[in-house]
Amino acid sequence: MKKGILITVVVAIVVFAIWRLFSHTDKNTGNSQPKIKITILGENSSTIKSMVAIKEQYENSHPNIILDFQAKSFDDAFTSSNQDFANKTGLYDVIMQYNFSLASFVRNHYVYNINDLAQYVPKDSLGFEKNLFLNNWREVGYYYKDDTQPEKGEEKIAYPFSAHSMLLMYNKSMFNDPANRKRYQEKYHKPLTVPQNWEDFYTVSKFFTNLDSDPNKKTYGVCIGGAGGGFLYYDFMNFVYSMGGQVLDKKVGWQGDTNTKVVFNSPQSLQALKYYISLKPYNAGDFSTIDQYETIRQMQSNKTAMSIVWSDLIYPAIHPDSSRDDRFGFACIPGNKAIFVGGAYFISKFTKHPKETFEYITWLKQEHTQVELAKRGLCPASSVTFENPYVKALPYSIPLRESIEKGGVILEAGPDANMISDVITNYVQQAWTGKLTPEVALAEAHKEIEMKRTELFKNIVKK
Repeated sequence: MKKGILITVVVAIVVFAIWRLFSHTDKNTGNSQPKIKITILGENSSTIKSMVAIKEQYENSHPNIILDFQAKSFDDAFTSSNQDFANKTGLYDVIMQYNFSLASFVRNHYVYNINDLAQYVPKDSLGFEKNLFLNNWREVGYYYKDDTQPEKGEEKIAYPFSAHSMLLMYNKSMFNDPANRKRYQEKYHKPLTVPQNWEDFYTVSKFFTNLDSDPNKKTYGVCIGGAGGGFLYYDFMNFVYSMGGQVLDKKVGWQGDTNTKVVFNSPQSLQALKYYISLKPYNAGDFSTIDQYETIRQMQSNKTAMSIVWSDLIYPAIHPDSSRDDRFGFACIPGNKAIFVGGAYFISKFTKHPKETFEYITWLKQEHTQVELAKRGLCPASSVTFENPYVKALPYSIPLRESIEKGGVILEAGPDANMISDVITNYVQQAWTGKLTPEVALAEAHKEIEMKRTELFKNIVKK
């Protein structure tokens, strides 16, 4: 009998604890009400990890809210978001996705725009908008008011969750070694410095490459990514645009229609492709499998002088534990243009709680919250956040801000974005391996992009 009573008591305690966990007491009525769960889907990167780290701050000040973070791999987050929208299941209230998802989300009426949601919050809570990097916000969170009539202009769809760029990561000990500095000066008659132009980038890559038979002495000058899934595309676009090339004749990634001109096959793009391939003897790793994570691993091996890395991977790379790895420095990539991108907090039209969801997003964008997130690895989309002393002291802060403000590299984000990325990846890989000459690879890529864009936009019009 006593055992039965004990079991009953334990069950009652568990039930009560669950009830308390998922309910709150309304201050006005004194009645207990179910808590509202806001589910956030995103790539398992430093961005969402920084949000998880401060979730209790929001939950403590909003006892009626539970924040549920679904951090997945890049591919899984992309697939899950598309499936949830296509099936209209509303599993996720907030979907953190990148610029290449913007067009499909809006065209298919999957997400709210900001004007729809602004009614839910006081006007002064949106004051952070004036501090956002407009070039970045326009790239990741604006779209046509009517994609069938672009002349009607554009509107704000979503707020950027971060502002990313690609930075040059370098091994400080290799650059600062007195013997290396002396040898470089004697060989090239100029100081060994972190390269600020493509000529020096090549020279430094060559200088630090030592293909010694002894694996302990083998070093490489650079690591650039050649893997599919967008990695080669993003890497290569730094070279194309900084050397004056372009893929499509437009100013923002999501712009474009069937009449947009393909301009990829140009002398400038050919120069970039030839230069890219010229780095092959000095490149660490297996080119076709190098993704954004492998470039970091190659740097951490302490045998590679430089790599081009995404800014949102830097924080976890230099904070593998409670300490900081100070072996690396960071700079802008050579050239007068840089990638500025990131993603946005897309609020699902299938959410049952648009008001509470938008309130949370606007809280994330407040300056005090942005600083807390930046301390934990977020790449801020707000210029004022970079003025905070702690943020300013981060080793990648200054070049990141410079890259975002400089901008200029257009990453395709229209309905043709994935196709363009795949085509360019295919032909650059073939040029890298010598299956095609740079001239043929560029011409074939240009032709295939034209052909597939024509077909793609015909199908869009039919729908």
